[in-house]
Amino acid sequence: MCSSDLDESVKKADEEAKAAKKTLDAKKEALDAAEKKLEEKKAKVVEGGKASADDKADIAKLKAEVSEAKKEQKEADKADAAAEKTEDAEKIKKKIKQARMPKDVEKVAYKEFKRMSRMSPGAAEYTVSRTYLDWLIELPWEKSTPDVIDVSRCAEILDEDHYGLEKVKKRIIEIGRAHV
Repeated sequence: MCSSDLDESVKKADEEAKAAKKTLDAKKEALDAAEKKLEEKKAKVVEGGKASADDKADIAKLKAEVSEAKKEQKEADKADAAAEKTEDAEKIKKKIKQARMPKDVEKVAYKEFKRMSRMSPGAAEYTVSRTYLDWLIELPWEKSTPDVIDVSRCAEILDEDHYGLEKVKKRIIEIGRAHV
């Protein structure tokens, strides 16, 4: 999947999330209103002592409304979670672009991003993918330092810190000399 396809899918998901957010707010208001009416009706019945058939019908109707509103609320909460996931995905994608990775690494990062975006944020593998992408993003891809190989200093450190292992130390020094 190329960058423009990712942009397109992220924009589409963002628009869907915004629409879901508006719906969520409206449904929350409806739920609150229905719960308030139900509580008022129950309080009226408790004060009166005996419930009439109309009161019982009203309470049953209000309970059904509250139940339906709660179901819609759960659906809206799921949509809200999707919106948060979309925002998170947009931030990660932006960071991948800004990281200035080598092309082959960037390709791997976008592949992992695509894989992660299909997962539920609650999944353990999502966290693994997210951590991997964070590491790729945070690496200083354009910064480097010159290698300083001082073979004699290397030999001193090996002798001071590692007793024995003469063959291993000799091999390390040989490799160091080959790179100088």
